[in-house]
Formats: sequence, C-alpha cells, structure tokens
Amino acid sequence: MPPEPAPEPTGALMELSTLLKNLIVEADTNITRLAASIGSPRQQVSRAVNGREVPSIDLAEKLDPALDADGRILALRERADRERRARNIGAILPADDAPQPAVNPQAPLASPPDSTLGRAVTAVEVNLSRGGRPAAAGVTVRDGAWIRTLFSPEDAIQPAPERQELPASTNPAPQRGAMVEAIGTAGEAAGGGSSGSAPHDRGYDRQTELVEVGVRLRYFATPTVPSSFLDYLDDVVEDCVESYEARGPAALMPLIVRQRNEVQTLIEGWQPARARQRLLRVACRLSGLAGYMAVNLGDFRLARAYCAEAFTLARVAEDDNLAAWVRGTESLCAYYAGDYRRARDLAREGQTYAAGGPQAIRLAVNGEARALGHLGDRDGVREAVGRAFQLAGNAELPAGMTPCTSFAVYSLARIAANAATAHLAVGDTALVQSYAQTATAMAGVDRSPWSDVLISLDVATALATGDDADPEHGAALGIEALTRAGTQPIESIRQRGRELARRTTPWRSLPAVADLAEITQTLSRRPLR
Repeated sequence: MPPEPAPEPTGALMELSTLLKNLIVEADTNITRLAASIGSPRQQVSRAVNGREVPSIDLAEKLDPALDADGRILALRERADRERRARNIGAILPADDAPQPAVNPQAPLASPPDSTLGRAVTAVEVNLSRGGRPAAAGVTVRDGAWIRTLFSPEDAIQPAPERQELPASTNPAPQRGAMVEAIGTAGEAAGGGSSGSAPHDRGYDRQTELVEVGVRLRYFATPTVPSSFLDYLDDVVEDCVESYEARGPAALMPLIVRQRNEVQTLIEGWQPARARQRLLRVACRLSGLAGYMAVNLGDFRLARAYCAEAFTLARVAEDDNLAAWVRGTESLCAYYAGDYRRARDLAREGQTYAAGGPQAIRLAVNGEARALGHLGDRDGVREAVGRAFQLAGNAELPAGMTPCTSFAVYSLARIAANAATAHLAVGDTALVQSYAQTATAMAGVDRSPWSDVLISLDVATALATGDDADPEHGAALGIEALTRAGTQPIESIRQRGRELARRTTPWRSLPAVADLAEITQTLSRRPLR
C-alpha cells in the first residue's frame, strides 16, 4: 500500500511544529544531532519539526524529555492526532491499489504557519520570535556579540537543495531561434509580453473602470470631498498595488497618472483640514506608484521627478511613514541606475523617517544591503540584512510574497528574496541559495511571478559563479526564468538577466551559455503606452 500522504496542517500540528523549532533553538542543537541523541531517523524527526506529519507516540515520548518540554510535546501530539482522525471520519478511503496523485519532486515545500505570529516560521526567523536576533547562517549583528550558525548546512528546517533543478520538460540547449520565439510566447501568456497587460476575461478593464468612476463622481461632487469619495480613492490605490504584477507598468501607469491629475484638482480647491490631509496622502501614494513604475520601465529621470513630488507631498501631509516609503523607492531608482552610493545614502536617510517602523525593513534589506553589496561591503551587507530580520522579529508580518509596490511591511518571503540578492553581489553563494529557498517555501509566493523569476535568476547566478561553479546549469536555469518573463520584462529582470549573461561570458563555448547571451540581447525595455 502506498504511504499515506502528508496531512494538511491543523491548528495543533502548527503549534507542535512551532514548539519543536523553538525548543531546538533553546537547546542549541539541530535536527541531525537531536535525531542521533534519541536514536530516531533524521527524516522522521525533520518531518515532525516541519509539520509534515503527526509524530508517532514513540517519537513524541523521546522528544519531550530530550527537549525538556515538560509534557507539552506529548499533549500537542495527542491533539494533532485527534484532529487528523476527526478529519478522516466519514471520508471515503481509496483502495489499496487505487492510483495515487502524481507528486512533483521539484515543487517547493511550504513551511507551516506559526499559530501565534500568524506567519510561517523558518530557520531564519525561529530565533527572531524568541529574542529578536537573526538566525540565518552567517548573519552578523553590528556588535559582533552574536555570530553563529544555527543549523549545519544539511540541517536547515526546510533544507535547500544543492541546486535548483529544471523541470523535466526543459531542454538546456534548445535551438536559439526557437528559444527566442518561445520566450515571447510564454511572456505574452503570462502577461509579460509587449502588451504589459494580462487578459481580462470579464470584457472590461478593471483599473480603467475604477478611474472612470472617479471622473463621473467628480461631476456630482460638492466643493468639499465626502469621506465616501476619499474611501473610493484609497480603494483605487490598493487595487493598483495588488494588481500591479498582473497588469504591468506600461498598462497601469497611465491610469495612475490620470487619477493623480484628478486628485490634484481637488487638492487645489478648498477642503476641510482632515479631507485635505487624506487627499495629500492619496496624491503622495499615486505619485510614488508612478515613480516606482517608471523605475520598472527603465525611465529613471521620470521616476526621480515623480518621487520628488511624492516626497514633498509626504512632508506636507506630515506622514513620515510615506516619506520613508518614497525614500525607499528613490533608493531603488538609484540602484537600478547604477548609482549605488546614492542608493545607500537614500536608504539610510529613509530609515530616519521610518524610525524603526514597517518601512525600516524594506529600507535596510532592499535599499541599504543591496547597495552595499555592489559597493563590495560584505560586513555591511550582513549587518543590514541582520538588522532587517531583527526588525521583522518585532513586527506582524503578512503571509506569502507581499506586492513589490505595497505600502505595508515586507513579508518574510520578500525579506529573504532581497537578502539573497544582497549576498549575491558579494559572492556569498551559499547564503543566496539558503535565502532563496526560504523565500520560495512561503505559501502564496507563486502569486508573484516577477519575484519568482528574480529569485530564479539569483539562484542561476549563484550556481554559475560559486565555488563549485556550474555555468551551463546556471545558464539553463536563467533561460527558463527569462522564458517566463517574456521579451519585454521589467527593468529589474532585464538587468538581472544581463548580469547573469555577463558573468558566464568566459564559458560562451557552452551551448546554454551562448543561448543565454543571445536571448538577453533581445530583452528590451517596455514602452509606456
């Protein structure tokens, strides 16, 4: 009879997984040493720790005293087992010879969410929830008082594979012309082609309709803006944030600019103080989004102009959180324009406005750490990344991969993805793969196709340039990622793909490397429609 598939995580199973991870940290041990000390198979212990299965009574009876749990492991194990059996009551079980569903060995494993913090707990954040200190291998705190490796390389809570394998259907050395054609086809199917817009099965353009509603409402507006109209404007901004990757900057930015112009007319009229403040914040976010989208289109001058306007609006509105967000976007612009010192300085200035709040995480890991990586400051990278994880330990993080344009706090997946990019610049390829695995293991990451492509390109570059370099495999993985992105990707993907091609130039005689070089030359910036 085939083995029973892993159960869906239950409340008690989640709690048990979290408890085991925290107790492992407290005991200053790891999965391999723990399994050896109790005489149980490592894989069995790993599945219990990661919430992949309810541990047996025998295993729970060994784990409880070994981790000084005072009966907590046994109690949670009993609860988890009761919940599992309750779900199976009345279920129709398949016959012993019934065909089992196919399993994709390359699908990333999702870490179980922490019932207390409301998000996934991985090796990187386990210690954060306990004491606010980063637990990723090699992450350094400024004072140097806490530098250690929590898990040995083979003992990560969700162990990263030695390399990210390609799907079985991927040919690492296809015909070049066919590959370029395939990239365009795949990109258009994913909403990443020249149109910059995902297909709309409903027969109308959602964001265009939202803007048009606002235009019609303005016709009936009184001299002062009612709160319902301000709520509508907030909804427009949030809808654009959430749908940005599906639509793309070329399609969405004109609508953002049009809405921004409409709001300006209201700002210039007379409004009560409270309504004026809300209008200023809406205008700031719209200008900031336009600046962010201009960066993704590779138009850095226009991006700087919109960001200058957004920062002014944030200061007039006396909203330091928005001011910090804008400085983060200005840092992003400088980073992709190749001005890494300015990117670093803007990120550091932004952190003075963030004052340890939600935007401080983005500014530390996306702004400061990545810029320091390109400036060759390895210690600075590790300190900035460590600081971001420290801040994350004191925040309520959303699940999955937060939208790249979000005005809220970064999720753990996005923190880890940026940490991977920062470490790549200073050659810490082992950390790149570790953080990439953390990012892709989060539930909901597949809803961010751009992030998935960028993470794959970072892993591809790490494979192609690490101590045990495999340039052909890295190039093939890069081709597969760029195929998903289309022929007119956003600026970050375009630059990341070309960087991979540049680093693999010495191996141009290899077929996959030659194909990658040719493909990256076809990547163009998206025109603003």
